[in-house]
Amino acid sequence: MKTVPVTAIEAVLPQTQCTRCGYPDCHSYATAIAEGTPHNQCPPGGPETIVKLSELLGRKMTALNPDNGQHGPKLLAQIDESRCIGCVKCIKACPVDAISGGPKRMHTVIQSECNGCELCVAPCPMDCIDMVPAPIQYNQLEPDQYQQRYHARTERLTREREDKLGAQRHARQGGLKQVQSDQDTVQARQDFVKAAAARAKAKRLAKLNNNAQEQ
Repeated sequence: MKTVPVTAIEAVLPQTQCTRCGYPDCHSYATAIAEGTPHNQCPPGGPETIVKLSELLGRKMTALNPDNGQHGPKLLAQIDESRCIGCVKCIKACPVDAISGGPKRMHTVIQSECNGCELCVAPCPMDCIDMVPAPIQYNQLEPDQYQQRYHARTERLTREREDKLGAQRHARQGGLKQVQSDQDTVQARQDFVKAAAARAKAKRLAKLNNNAQEQ
C-alpha cells in the first residue's frame, strides 16, 4: 500500500466536517484513510473526490458507499427566522461558526460561510432549518476556507474550556482561602476570649491575694 501523508489526503477532502463518513471530522477520516480505511466514504466529495484519492493513494477506483448518503449539488442551511426560538442548538452544532445569534435571540445562517454539512438540521426543536440549493457564487468556495473556520472554532472552544476550568479552579481556591480565612477569624476570636479570660482570672487572683494580705 502506497504511503501518503495525512495532510495530502486531507487536502483532497471537501472539508465539510459533516461526519457522514463515520468520523468526527475530515482530518480524522484522512488519518483513517492513510491507515487503510476505504476512501469512498465521503458523500459531499462524491465521485470526484474518490477519483482524486484513488490517484493519490494508488488504489482502485470504487463507487461511493451508499450507506453514508448520496452525493448531490451543494446545499446551504436556511433558517425560518419567524419560527426560531433562539435555543442556540444549531449554533453549537455548526462546525464552522456559520450561524449568528444568541440565547433567546433570532438565529441567522451566514451563507457565505456555510459548508452545507447539515449538522444544524437535526438538533433544531422547531424544525425551522431547511437545506436549500447554494447560489452559484457559493459553489466556488475553497475547502481551505471551511478548514480554517473549523480550526478557528476548535481553538475557540478549547480556549473557552480552559478559561472555564481556570475560573472553576480559581473559585475553588478562593473558596478554600475563604474557609481558611473564616477558620483563622474564629481561631483569633477564641484566642482573644481565652486571653481576656486569663487576664480576668489573673486580676481576680491578684485581688484575692491582696485581700488576704490586708487581713
